[in-house]
Amino acid sequence: MKTFIKSYSEINVEPKQPVRKSKPPIHPILLKLVQLGFGIVSPVFPKFCAQIAYRFFTTPNGRAQHHQSDDLLDQAKISEFMSGKRLLKLYEWGSGEKVVVLAHGWNSMGTALRSFVPGLLKAGYKVVTFDGPAHGDSPGKRLNLPVFANVIKTVVNRSKHVEAIIGHSFGGGTALFALKTKLILNLPKLILIASPVDITWVVDSFIEKIGLSKRSKSIYREAISNKMGIPFEMGDANKYFDQLNVGKTLIVHDKGDQSVPYNLSENFFEKQQNVQLIATTGLGHFKLVKNKSVIEKVTRFIVEN
Repeated sequence: MKTFIKSYSEINVEPKQPVRKSKPPIHPILLKLVQLGFGIVSPVFPKFCAQIAYRFFTTPNGRAQHHQSDDLLDQAKISEFMSGKRLLKLYEWGSGEKVVVLAHGWNSMGTALRSFVPGLLKAGYKVVTFDGPAHGDSPGKRLNLPVFANVIKTVVNRSKHVEAIIGHSFGGGTALFALKTKLILNLPKLILIASPVDITWVVDSFIEKIGLSKRSKSIYREAISNKMGIPFEMGDANKYFDQLNVGKTLIVHDKGDQSVPYNLSENFFEKQQNVQLIATTGLGHFKLVKNKSVIEKVTRFIVEN
């Protein structure tokens, strides 16, 4: 019999520095021009504007890069792997039999999550991460949800004994999608950090931001559904989570997150079983993955039976 566990805890942090905001998907000045253009053109050419909007949606706004090295970066075993026709960067630490995969967010890179490495190595785990297409040191110009999900699947399959996936933001939402579409068949533990558990919110908020006409919105949603291979409304994990073969799930989300609203995770926690929620204050969208208390709690969640 499956044992269901629900728990809630909080981490309150007094920020020493202003909480860093994520880059907007489109530069503010360009966004104003885009809104004006779509407002005029999309009622007349809805399909064309929906196609242009999709290109905006799937194009990262810059690349994360390291300006200087550190001990963890120097210790990483760096190699390349194929996912489909894409040659991507892979980073590995340790040689334990049990593996934890780190999945980065939008406009980020795999090594941005390296703060989790020391504790997991000490516990005997191997840690693996990667740069997705058009991110970090991997080639490409665009990325969408199914492509990223297939990359995660490739990393999980080549790593064999994967005990957990830690996904930040887009990485966590994509891990959920990979489980939904059976790219990953089972997973002992899933950690979602500031992740959108509802992809429909991601799409709709982008649509509203750029100002598509009603007809363009409909075409755009249909295109997203075709790309995902599932009905648009099934992008909400609340509608399929109980069907996933996941042992335990931990959600970490800051109440003041300005990139992915906290209420998405709170609502998910209230509706689901076998989910734990850690709510933070003062860490925003990015400082979560660097916070000592968060790292310790996530590591403990993975290590404990």
